[in-house]
Amino acid sequence: MKLSELRILLKENGIKGYSHYNKPELINILIEKGHLENEIPILPQKKEIDEKHNYLKKIRNAGKQVEVIDKKTGEVKTYPSIYNCARAFKINPGAIYHYNGKTYKEQYEINIM
Repeated sequence: MKLSELRILLKENGIKGYSHYNKPELINILIEKGHLENEIPILPQKKEIDEKHNYLKKIRNAGKQVEVIDKKTGEVKTYPSIYNCARAFKINPGAIYHYNGKTYKEQYEINIM
């Protein structure tokens, strides 16, 4: 049963104050009032990914390792992916890719392995 159908059913039975409830709560209200028999809400199924887009599932999980060398302290940090490195520096992952083999902010040397 759709949410709009549930709201119509509530309106027809004179039940007020339901506009801020979600679908399972509306179903419970109707069951409590006796206007609906015990019905388990059907949750939507996950959409399957087309074969041509299947590769997108692996991009963020199987990224390239990034090594960041701090030129001032000599400290070397290794990140498992470009995305984790970008999150640590709070910049766009494209910027990490752009600075491959270059110096970022005149302090960090970024190398993608």
